[in-house]
Amino acid sequence: MTVQALEDQRLAAQNEQLEVVLQRQVEDERRRQMQRDRLLLWIGRVGLIVGILLFWELASGTLLNARYTSKPSEIAALLQRWFASGEVWIHLQTTLTEVLAGYALGVVLGLGAAIVLTFFQRAFMVVRPFIVAFYGIPKVALAPILVMWLGLGITPKIVIATIIVFFVMFMNTVAGLSHVRAELVDIARVMGASRLQIMRKIMLPAAAPYILTAMRVTIPDAVVGAIIGEFIAGSVGMGNLIRRSSSQLVTAGVFGGIFILAMFVMGMRVLLTPLERRLQGWRDQD
Repeated sequence: MTVQALEDQRLAAQNEQLEVVLQRQVEDERRRQMQRDRLLLWIGRVGLIVGILLFWELASGTLLNARYTSKPSEIAALLQRWFASGEVWIHLQTTLTEVLAGYALGVVLGLGAAIVLTFFQRAFMVVRPFIVAFYGIPKVALAPILVMWLGLGITPKIVIATIIVFFVMFMNTVAGLSHVRAELVDIARVMGASRLQIMRKIMLPAAAPYILTAMRVTIPDAVVGAIIGEFIAGSVGMGNLIRRSSSQLVTAGVFGGIFILAMFVMGMRVLLTPLERRLQGWRDQD
């Protein structure tokens, strides 16, 4: 090997090492930038919340009527009394049961119905106008009927939450499955894939973004369904607690109940994140 060849190899090795170092520096800088952006994002969020609460606290009683707006300090004090006395636990437990049951049933039934009707297109074309018509009915109008049919327990609340979640889940899943590229399905059929294999390997992974979106947006929908039922007929539950506070003009109680529900929705959203990652990984794998 000539001296020139050895020199070329040395220079190539140096260039390769330099590229590796530069790539690491770029990755480290990108990582630091993401951390800075995330920190600034949380600073902005916390600052916005603190600003709103501070304005609310100072404006209540001066710019705002304290009777109808209360104060963050009063709401915090009331929440502390509720949890310390245990008064809120039975209401929270009841609403959690209704929301979780309604959400789970709505997601499973909506996803299952969309998959089944995808296999039977003619049946879907027959029932589609009826599904769309029923979907357009305000669910609050169904609540009194369900209460008359199912009584004053938690069952009608669960059914209302299930209905609301079901239709959103069903419509989104059908939309996702209908956007699958037809040529992929045709190729799979030519290769001998069964309907279940096509659904699992092609259609569901392609529809995963629609399904995940539906699962996210239906979390507050399930809460709304349960609270509607509790507003109309219920002696226990967060909806009943908010309604009772409103009728007694205890504004802090109304805002306190709303705050608890908001924290619950955020908690469910956090718990859903690992499932989203798992489904996303399954989609990428397939």
